[in-house]
Amino acid sequence: MPPDTPDVPPIFRPGVRLSARYLVSSTVTFGRLTQLDLVPALVLLGLLCCNVSDGRQAKSAPLAPGLGALAPSSVYAVARRTKLPYETTRRQIPDLEARGFCVAEGRGLVVPPEMLVSPVFRAYRAAVWAAVQQLHGTLGELGHVAPPLPIDPNDVTLTRVSRLNVPLLIDGLRLVADALEASLAPTLLFLAINQSNTEDLAADLTLAKSLAAPDALREDIHRRPVTVYALGKALRVPYETARRHTHKLIDAGHCQADRQGRLIIPAAALTQPRLMMAAAQSWGLAQRFLAEVSEVGASPDGA
Repeated sequence: MPPDTPDVPPIFRPGVRLSARYLVSSTVTFGRLTQLDLVPALVLLGLLCCNVSDGRQAKSAPLAPGLGALAPSSVYAVARRTKLPYETTRRQIPDLEARGFCVAEGRGLVVPPEMLVSPVFRAYRAAVWAAVQQLHGTLGELGHVAPPLPIDPNDVTLTRVSRLNVPLLIDGLRLVADALEASLAPTLLFLAINQSNTEDLAADLTLAKSLAAPDALREDIHRRPVTVYALGKALRVPYETARRHTHKLIDAGHCQADRQGRLIIPAAALTQPRLMMAAAQSWGLAQRFLAEVSEVGASPDGA
């Protein structure tokens, strides 16, 4: 999207950075609370996302207030939704089944209702709500007026917000993954590298406001490089897996390494047309998500 386009919001780049930060932190939090590494966490999120959309299409009966309807989904559908290789996705299923995160039902898999009301998922709902509040509050400090969030949300409202959160994560990551021509795992590494490179902007909102236009990017010399080890530890990715994915990002021109092997996402990579478009779309997705959260809170029962 060119800088002089009328539709460009006044805090375009801060909005893009905050929405990307939300995607990364919310995915990492899900992995931490479920005690899953990145790839199985993505598979479980993808399965839940497919269960929700398949349940809606099948017009299945709601499981409980706030949980909505779920329907079984195939491994193939999950692999397509997450852009993970089919075999990689399939290999995660036995362990997810053994830990109670999914069960076979008919010709597909579904996250069981008892798991969705477990302490793990209750903790994730609370974490999602805290992250939504932080996102909403920081955008407000930057001057972006988002619809008001629900006040004192009840458990049904928090459940519905967490349901909205799942497709936001998967679809938001997919937008960037399509631009990178990669799966979701290296996409998260890409976003996490850029997040580490620009940590100073997260801490200094005045500086962030000064870099608000679509082409207003931190110069490479001011980007804070990050090691593969730090990335793997933060994202719950084995070191060798993180190293392999980052090398692919480097080979594709999306990432650079200095003499010490530390990584940055160069400004030139972020201004590629496909990534510019993905940035605009992901920022729009985050804004729609906040609007939907506001609408959830407008209903007396959190509906």
